[in-house]
Amino acid sequence: PFSNVGGDSTRQAFCDGLVETLTSKLTQLEQFHGSLWVVPASEVFRNRILSPSEARQAFGANLVITGSLQRLGETFRLTLNLVEPENLRQLNSAVVDVQASNLSTLQDDAVTNVLQMLNLELNPQSRRVIQAGISPVPDAYNFYLQGLGYLQRYENVTNLEAATTLFELAIQQDSTYALAYAGLGEAFWRRYKATRENRWVARAMEASRQAQRLDPRLPEVNISLGMILAGTGRYREAIASFQQALDVDPTNAAAYRGLARAHEALGDVNRAEVIYHRAIQFKPDYWGGYNDLGVFYFRHGWYEKAIHQFRRVVELTPDNPRGYSNLGGVYYQLKRWTEARQMFERSLALKKTYRVCSNLATLHYIEGKYARAARMYEMALELNRNDYRVWANLASAYQWSGEGMEKVQQTYRTAIQLAEREKKINPQDVDVVSHLASYYAMIHEDTKALAAIAEALSLAPNDIRVMYRVAGAYEQMGAREQALKWLIKALEQGYSYAEVRHQPELQQLLADER
Repeated sequence: PFSNVGGDSTRQAFCDGLVETLTSKLTQLEQFHGSLWVVPASEVFRNRILSPSEARQAFGANLVITGSLQRLGETFRLTLNLVEPENLRQLNSAVVDVQASNLSTLQDDAVTNVLQMLNLELNPQSRRVIQAGISPVPDAYNFYLQGLGYLQRYENVTNLEAATTLFELAIQQDSTYALAYAGLGEAFWRRYKATRENRWVARAMEASRQAQRLDPRLPEVNISLGMILAGTGRYREAIASFQQALDVDPTNAAAYRGLARAHEALGDVNRAEVIYHRAIQFKPDYWGGYNDLGVFYFRHGWYEKAIHQFRRVVELTPDNPRGYSNLGGVYYQLKRWTEARQMFERSLALKKTYRVCSNLATLHYIEGKYARAARMYEMALELNRNDYRVWANLASAYQWSGEGMEKVQQTYRTAIQLAEREKKINPQDVDVVSHLASYYAMIHEDTKALAAIAEALSLAPNDIRVMYRVAGAYEQMGAREQALKWLIKALEQGYSYAEVRHQPELQQLLADER
């Protein structure tokens, strides 16, 4: 991300939005410059990349653009630096000054300077791409970039609310601003995903449709619309939308990913696989395509094929922690515990992430190393204290490693508090409800456990995960007959016996000869 000189929170959102829009434009220029591939801003934010050396480690980047934004009276000053991440040597730099009254030119000037620093030709086609979709109204552009900045951190509902307001302000300033409508549509959609409130779906579709009516050739518009169409089950329309994006930008990784997922949802798995391979053909040296294909194979249980793709990821980017983490996940599914642990530990040595800490803790747990599991869950919670499942896993690890019951129950209560908060956001989330049944049973609040069981079974009576958790809850409450009934039902319908066998609290239940 660009540094925000002065630390103003509003300007930080503007900086983040500027990174997103500059990256988007540079990505669209890949089709004209075969040697250029750009890491999407979403990946930079997702991996919390803060330095050139981290970008090299995570993505294999051999050049990095850093920058800072400063406001000097009525002038915005953007400083850009081209850095070689291997030795942190600055190769080039540029300063872009624009007046607040002419803010819309900032994007054009910035991309132009980046291309010049990279010694890439700015041909008429490239200029058309750079200028496409920009609002000539400075305030509209300002509000749009701020909204885009908040949208980058969509895991926080407050950020989505801020993004919605800012996109609406941009539209008030420029009612023909297609990108602002597309941003608004995505913000509404993310709010639906976060809260499961149906009112946001129609508003997301309406805003995205308006964006496409205003400018149907913008890839960002078609990708945003395609995401919402796919999310509402309109896969054929989504395919058309993603294809429109690829007609304009034939190297767009997000469009390929969306197109493949839509075909996959329609049951055309072979077509989806072909699309993932086509994305790789366009960028054979880009690790992201192999990672997408590996995840696709993983989803379908084609683990050996997934291993091949994730190995290609680490061949291209030997210091990429995600490649090793994904390999660990495949080995875990194959019950190749030693290899899984090696991959998780290699990923952890490169970068300590919440997900890898949690996965490694779970591996220790199923191997019966409960004290080690507890320490690793604690490490995961140092990075993210908001996941109720990890708190519950920590409580279980405490219990079986011999910690006192007071500590165990207090940890479960923290898990319950966080899960109840999730339930308020989305009362229909059966995962949350069924987990709550287990947690309340663990702390002997049987009345609440029974209510959660009834609620979970009414929401998803045929979900084998729910059946399994219901069985565990009944076992904790001493209702052996009900526990057996639901465990047998879960196993008969496909729940993994190996998964059950590794849960110490269910060993007596498994030993029951009935």
